[in-house]
Amino acid sequence: MEKGVIDRIVDNKHAVILIGDDEREIIIPSHLLPSGAKEGTWLKVTFDANSVTQIEIDEVETERVKERISAKLAKLREKKKSNFKKR
Repeated sequence: MEKGVIDRIVDNKHAVILIGDDEREIIIPSHLLPSGAKEGTWLKVTFDANSVTQIEIDEVETERVKERISAKLAKLREKKKSNFKKR
């Protein structure tokens, strides 16, 4: 089982998933995604040779990344507000 993230969904037909630390790209029909999966959702993907055999949402990783991004955005907003007050 490997971790991957949905990079994008093209024309509601294909999902581009980046797998592993090297972010190798796989493309699968979007109807094979778990219910509720969307761009930015982290997945646990199981392979048999080069074929995907199972995909499930990695709720923990998805939430962890969302929180990390939210914290960075809050920090940037605060910095922007602070710089604006200095003018």
